[in-house]
Parts: sequence; C-alpha cells; structure tokens
Amino acid sequence: TLSAWILQLYDEAERIDLTAITWVGVVVLVYSAISLMVTIENSTNTIFRAPGGRKWSRRFPIYWTLLTLAPVAVLGTIYID
Repeated sequence: TLSAWILQLYDEAERIDLTAITWVGVVVLVYSAISLMVTIENSTNTIFRAPGGRKWSRRFPIYWTLLTLAPVAVLGTIYID
C-alpha cells in the first residue's frame, strides 16, 4: 500500500548518515559568505574609486566580525521590536 511504501522510504531516509553532507554544506556556506563580502567590498571600491583592496590579513577579521555580529544585531532588533 501507499502508506507502507511511505513508511519504508521514511525508515530508509532516517538511516542515511548526513555527516558528510553537513560538512560540505558548512564549507559552501562559508565560501558563499566570504564571496559575498568580497563582491560587496570590490563594488564599494569601484563606486568610491578606491586605489586598491585591502590585504587578506586585514579583510578576514572585518568579514568575520560582520558575519558574526550582523545576524545578532538583526535578531536583537527583531526582539526589541
């Protein structure tokens, strides 16, 4: 029957190990976030005619701070509202 087939699919899906998929997802998420920040910085440099970009040793802490604090600030704003 249909319900038995659905339950069988559910049981098979429950047994799948998702550890590798989780790590791939984390890597893709971090890569996407950093790529977005680089694109935003490059666009801002183009708009304001900045002579050159920052070194990675300078970029990384700024990106890390923005990517960490921005969601906290958004959640704080929603909570206060």
